[in-house]
Amino acid sequence: MAATPSLFTSAKMATKAPEFATERAAALTESGFRLSTEKLIGHKGEAYDHYYVYSFARD
Repeated sequence: MAATPSLFTSAKMATKAPEFATERAAALTESGFRLSTEKLIGHKGEAYDHYYVYSFARD
């Protein structure tokens, strides 16, 4: 993936791939995403898992 456009300030992007979505998980991994070892925490403290994270290259 290309470097992050200056319009965005986040260094990472996350997307969910439930455990049963094996083809999606494989496609994400092939595209440079990695399964997060940490749970994503929502605004009210809810914990979510099965998220794949992509880290953008920074200039």
